[in-house]
Amino acid sequence: MNENKEKKIEKCKYSHIHFDGTTSCVEAGWEDDKVTKTDEAHCEACEKYKSKYIEYPITVNKIDVKPIEYDSWHCKTGDLVAVRPCGEKYGKKTYLGFYLGDLPKAIWPTFNSKDGILSIGTMNNPAMFVPELCEIIWGCGSWWHKAKSEKELREITDKDINDTWYVQLAHQLQEKERANRPEGSVTLKEGDMFQQAWNGVKEPLAFRVLSIDRPNNSLRVKCIGRGSTHEEEWDDLDTTEIAFSTGEYKMLEAERMKQKDD
Repeated sequence: MNENKEKKIEKCKYSHIHFDGTTSCVEAGWEDDKVTKTDEAHCEACEKYKSKYIEYPITVNKIDVKPIEYDSWHCKTGDLVAVRPCGEKYGKKTYLGFYLGDLPKAIWPTFNSKDGILSIGTMNNPAMFVPELCEIIWGCGSWWHKAKSEKELREITDKDINDTWYVQLAHQLQEKERANRPEGSVTLKEGDMFQQAWNGVKEPLAFRVLSIDRPNNSLRVKCIGRGSTHEEEWDDLDTTEIAFSTGEYKMLEAERMKQKDD
């Protein structure tokens, strides 16, 4: 990433860009009474600007390597678990697995610019070995629970997932977010057709919605135009729907686009 091309308002750790394009400035934390709207001119002149990136060169006074901890508070290493991995290739199937423990999934470095200490730790996550797949499945990429025996291995259904409190909370927050979206936003559904519409686009692409996954904020579309068609997976369903209010996209008649697609 070339940080020099980014403006202060884009890379300041205290700025927060909203869906409607406005920016809030949180100068000393995230308390509600300190959140104020800001603009590019304010950010350029602000003395409290601090980059959210590590900007080089830096002076490191000490490297603190944290010990790796194999915390297994979810259940004991070796316990049987029922695992339903995310991802289309797994076909929503529940597998029998063995809990390995909370294992390091990534290196987690942090730098304290005040004292010059570079800390090196790990980001841990529940890891489960699934013999049928000959693969380690991570908790962050699956739905899972402890199983006392193979006989008690029960299928993890869509209803089980939707009944969890955090999924229900996510649905509520998404509904609240959609209710507060700018006027002109749309709620896409399978089969909808839309097209690029911003000023200056000479050969606009059209898109047919093939599938929508609201819990994961994603959609799959078929791109049509410029003499070819192909499919793409988008991970920004919410911003795509809001883009209709800004004129980036416009809806099209399904029948006319179907004829063009065919």
